[in-house]
Amino acid sequence: MAASASSFGGGGRGPHSGQRHRQVGMQGVQDHISSVQHGRPAGAAEAGSRNRSLRERYGAPFAHSGQQGMATTMPEDGRPSTLQMGTIIAGALSSGKLNLSSRNLTTAPLREYLARASSGADNVNFWEVTDLTSLDLSHNRLQVLDDEALTALASLHVLTVSHNPLRNLSPSLSQLGALKCFRASEIMLQSLGDAPFPHSLIELDLSGNALAQLPANFGSCVPSLQILNLQQNQLSQLPVLPQCLVRLNATANCLTHILLSALGSLEILEVAKNRLTDLGDLRQLVSLQSLNARENCLRSIPALPQSARLHTLLLGSNRVVSCEEITHARGLSILDVSSNGLRELPEAICALGNLRTLDARNNSLSNIPAGLGYIACLTRVLLEGNPLRSIRRSSWSQGAEELKRYLRTRGGPHPGLPVEARHAAAADGGGAAAHLSKDIRSGAAAGEISLGKRGLNSVPKGLVESLAAGNIRSLNLSKNQFDVNSLAMILEGVLSAPSSLMALEMLNVSWNRLRRLPASLCSVHCLRILHLAQNGLSQEAVEEIPLDRLAGTLTEVDFSHNHLQIMPRNIYSLSKLQNLNLAYNRMQNICRPDDHWHGLSESLQELNLANNKIVKIPKGLSTNFRALVSLNIDNNEIKQIPPELALSTTLKALRVWGNPQRLIRPSVLEKGTEAVLAALGRRLPESLQEAVQSAALSRLG
Repeated sequence: MAASASSFGGGGRGPHSGQRHRQVGMQGVQDHISSVQHGRPAGAAEAGSRNRSLRERYGAPFAHSGQQGMATTMPEDGRPSTLQMGTIIAGALSSGKLNLSSRNLTTAPLREYLARASSGADNVNFWEVTDLTSLDLSHNRLQVLDDEALTALASLHVLTVSHNPLRNLSPSLSQLGALKCFRASEIMLQSLGDAPFPHSLIELDLSGNALAQLPANFGSCVPSLQILNLQQNQLSQLPVLPQCLVRLNATANCLTHILLSALGSLEILEVAKNRLTDLGDLRQLVSLQSLNARENCLRSIPALPQSARLHTLLLGSNRVVSCEEITHARGLSILDVSSNGLRELPEAICALGNLRTLDARNNSLSNIPAGLGYIACLTRVLLEGNPLRSIRRSSWSQGAEELKRYLRTRGGPHPGLPVEARHAAAADGGGAAAHLSKDIRSGAAAGEISLGKRGLNSVPKGLVESLAAGNIRSLNLSKNQFDVNSLAMILEGVLSAPSSLMALEMLNVSWNRLRRLPASLCSVHCLRILHLAQNGLSQEAVEEIPLDRLAGTLTEVDFSHNHLQIMPRNIYSLSKLQNLNLAYNRMQNICRPDDHWHGLSESLQELNLANNKIVKIPKGLSTNFRALVSLNIDNNEIKQIPPELALSTTLKALRVWGNPQRLIRPSVLEKGTEAVLAALGRRLPESLQEAVQSAALSRLG
């Protein structure tokens, strides 16, 4: 369709705009004549003409703006006005997405779109026209689709017809060879017939209908299907499903049994609110990550895959009396066995080192295993509605930590619980503390101490002494709960080492609770790599430390996932910095107008600014950062990409996805950095084209 629309003009008025205005004027004259002939006041005719003119110009919400109550009814034919529809279609021609949701339509204007795509539209340049890839007709009053017009949309990837009284599926669907996603929820569908779906389909939503069964050959009709939503139908059984299925939602049906053993790629399974008494053997579902089977009639827990991928298991409101099978899912993070008939929890559940949430409400538990108190990441334990006799209510009603503290007084950890997953302050006779000390000693001997993901909130014994001995090149403290005081104490150990033995080159304190940084951090004169991601650091907290003291050594800095609003000024002094990560902050601008970039101009090679709120890229970015190799500005609010980037002789990786810019079409973005830079280069004046070609050759060389 883009090729057929290549005769479009520029952004001026269309060839029939004058005729359109004359037609509106003649309509006013005809209204006046009609009012005189029928004895109506002239004012009423003028009001009617004015309302029609408003409707043509703005659409239904403004059609009766001069009347009491600001009526917002749709036009009499149940669809937007001609001019409003023209505006919508013109936008679709340049974006490739036609959204006609909630327009009170009784007929889909597909022929109007095709006619406009082939004949041209006002304010749409021919190079902006793209094939229609997304069509949303949801929340209308459509009873039938135009098969012939629908078939002409050969590039359609996403089609949404949800919330329409269609009752049947169009047979032309099978001819949409590029269709990837079809959403048809709540369309009063009772049968799929011969399942008229193209083989290219990846996502299918049929939820909220009245389907009693699926065709026996359903799996072969959609061999590439990965996401299937059958929620809220009347299905009593499922046929053989495509083996590449990744997500299946069959919640709120009438299923009594289900066969899933062949779905080795299945990651998410939702079969809640059915009549299932057995889920069969799920050990073949090696990719399964989440299973929701709440509100069924299960009497036992199915055989689960013995892998670390399964992290969520929801089995509440069933009839389960034993949960031994749960212990095979060693990666389990969320477990819901509430409202069943459990009399005890197996001891082996205490070996689930990743368990974060345990919901065992409304069972018949009289006791719980003491080993739960040693699972470091367990932060939520729900036990209401159980006849617990050996545990005082005050011990479990005040939160998980209080309960775990009490449980640790009653016994030791389960032998199968990984040491690294055990509570750091566990009263286990010194076992966990001894292991931590051993890790510190062995790490010190190797010159690399790694204490990441231990849940530590205080400096462990022996760490400061090991650091003071010197020769520690790498220190990993990530994913703990250290604050600024703890870090200052640790740095004291580093700085107390003899000058000749101070060797710390890499410090990782990401994912802690620093909020501020100790000034002593900048006294570690040999530091090359510094990771401080996810610490809640503010702009002031970063700019108040003297980073210039590390200008001669620091090559990599990670300040991602913090609260920075702009690039910290003390970063510019780091003349050796090669890699800077500022992703996931709150930046709206990269720099201040008076900032000087000279310190970074010759060294910075990788700059990550993704997932901020940046609205503009400075034009001098490529010239200021003359060594820049990789620039990531994904998912910002940038509307204009500077064409001057094409003059960079070093830039080899440029990411600009997820921005509201229209300069570079998605089809060009998909081709990679060189295609993007070439497109930007064509925007530069003719006098710079030789420089653009020279830069491209330098990058390829």
